[in-house]
Amino acid sequence: MPRGGRAAEADAFLLANQDWLIEEQHRILSVGAQRPVMLDLQGVGEQWRLDVREQPLRARPDRLLHGDAPDRFVLQVFASDDDDEHVRKRVRARLIERARAMFDDVLPPLASRMASRFERIQVRAQRTRWGSYSASGTISLNYAVIFMPPAVVHYLCVHELAHYHHMNHGVGFWKLVERHAPGARRLDRELTRLQSTIPRWLLAIS
Repeated sequence: MPRGGRAAEADAFLLANQDWLIEEQHRILSVGAQRPVMLDLQGVGEQWRLDVREQPLRARPDRLLHGDAPDRFVLQVFASDDDDEHVRKRVRARLIERARAMFDDVLPPLASRMASRFERIQVRAQRTRWGSYSASGTISLNYAVIFMPPAVVHYLCVHELAHYHHMNHGVGFWKLVERHAPGARRLDRELTRLQSTIPRWLLAIS
């Protein structure tokens, strides 16, 4: 909603255009929703090649193998060729594991520098949120940020850790975020803009 806009105007706009919005959502999800060959995990500087091997009778566990360079890997998934949802779930599960390891590396030292605390990290395939910080100290993060540059990953972690001190988005909150992630407002916009780097095939959750 534009700065200074009113919620009632936004609601009226959505109602007046809901048919078009639904059609566009379906169109966007269908375009480029084919299974990707390469996964560019910018957040950890790795590239994964997806190798789906048909084995319809008996499922085998997927395997992440070293590729032809230190930053390249091959993710083998065994499934029948028409079982795309099984492949999607296995790929997503592997990416969540990798994102969890990434956040485990980034969050503790950053929390120490910011004098922030958290009780646990939760990494999920969230559909509408990049992250949250609960009153109980749980940081929930969206695995899909692994497709974004390290600076954006760093910003998201700073953003959630700042909520230990400020459970709002007031002036004090943004000052703290800016101190540990310079250019925070620009990075916040990048977080939204870079959604297009996430393969839409992974977002098609049934």
